[in-house]
Amino acid sequence: MEKNINCYEKYVGTLLDGKYQIEKCLGIGGMAAVLLAKDVEKNIRVAIKMLRDEYANDSDAVDRFKSEAQAVSMLSHPNVVGIHDISLDGELKYLVMEYVEGVSLRAYMDKRGKLSFAEVSSISEQILAALNQAHSCGIIHRDIKPQNIMIMEGGFIKVADFGIAKLPNAETVTMIDHAVGTIYYISPEQARGKKIDPRS
Repeated sequence: MEKNINCYEKYVGTLLDGKYQIEKCLGIGGMAAVLLAKDVEKNIRVAIKMLRDEYANDSDAVDRFKSEAQAVSMLSHPNVVGIHDISLDGELKYLVMEYVEGVSLRAYMDKRGKLSFAEVSSISEQILAALNQAHSCGIIHRDIKPQNIMIMEGGFIKVADFGIAKLPNAETVTMIDHAVGTIYYISPEQARGKKIDPRS
């Protein structure tokens, strides 16, 4: 992980598109690096989700990025991580997203252990409120898991990572004969690569 992060330290101090001052690399995912930046025009901190160098010319990866941007831009809900900007035309391809100061629900549970009924109820209600909004827009997240739920101070929840979301009236950007998602959390029909709906 450290080696991967070091690969993106070269961007620290740079100004993307004359607007986003990169401060540090927050981490590396399967297809993207997440960088902390300051929007110098709006004077706010943002998270830059940058497509990793090895996927920059991969049409499927770029399509997935576009899909994520489209999905999140269709949503306006306090429990969904918002998107501010997208850049896919240049050499660097990235999404500018709301910066959430918190930890993943996975990390929170690992640290806290068994959660109280009140916490479980509050967290569940917020996740379901976000999913209800997505489903009302015809969007199916397809990768709901503790790692994609951010919990902030005070117990406020943000649902993140719409990278493999199914958009309304659109073919998925993944191969339809292969399962997508995280095997421990997906429904049987999704695991089989079958048609899914909000119940999944």
